[in-house]
Amino acid sequence: CDRCSKSFEQTAFISKTGKPTKICYECRQKNLNTYYATKPNENVSYDQGPIEPNEMKKKLFEHILKIGNNEYVENENSSIDFSCKISTVLLKTKHPRKHENFHKQRDRGYIERFSCNGTLKIVLNMETNIATIDLQHNLLHKRPDRFNTSDDIKAEIKKNIHLTPADIFKQLEQQNPNLTQKQVHAWWSYFLKKEYIWDENDQLNSARILVEQNKCKIALFNTQNIQYLGFVTSFFDLLKNNYEIV
Repeated sequence: CDRCSKSFEQTAFISKTGKPTKICYECRQKNLNTYYATKPNENVSYDQGPIEPNEMKKKLFEHILKIGNNEYVENENSSIDFSCKISTVLLKTKHPRKHENFHKQRDRGYIERFSCNGTLKIVLNMETNIATIDLQHNLLHKRPDRFNTSDDIKAEIKKNIHLTPADIFKQLEQQNPNLTQKQVHAWWSYFLKKEYIWDENDQLNSARILVEQNKCKIALFNTQNIQYLGFVTSFFDLLKNNYEIV
């Protein structure tokens, strides 16, 4: 026996489910007696009030560690049922990054926190090392309203593409209160890419077209597997005629 280091017949190492074990029958019975002696009455309610997720994680870890140390090998004691009710109302939230003055906020507000009557149930099977998680929500959060970007706003963003998204938003937010800074940045990025991406499937060809559109000369258009490229500039001619020692 791995627990008491005694020798017994082979039948002493067969569990109730017929599975072979390394712990004898007497040691398994002692483990069961210890477990039932310390096991709380299931009819008694132990409501400790709301706990933080970190504290819940700690309690679950302690319970798993306790079972691992006691080495319960019987099938009826080889799993853990852990369940709790979820409430985000009492969670400690970080300080909001938005400006405290509502009229100076540039984006839509946060999703309102409320009790969703959610439940979280975790079942851990210690024999198969499989965890089953069941998460349920009785109430759904109200999703934020979506406001499409009009063609006039898109045209204004494209017209001022040389400005930053923040500057463009300052010009548009007074006449468009539902417009968000993220929408401006998204369309600004879209139109900006159109300025230099001429071939979405071939970056090399896209760069070649961009250079030609700007009336620039292509010194070498390489489509082969060339690993090294050498070139000189007009500064090299000046250096050849310079006899001064630096």
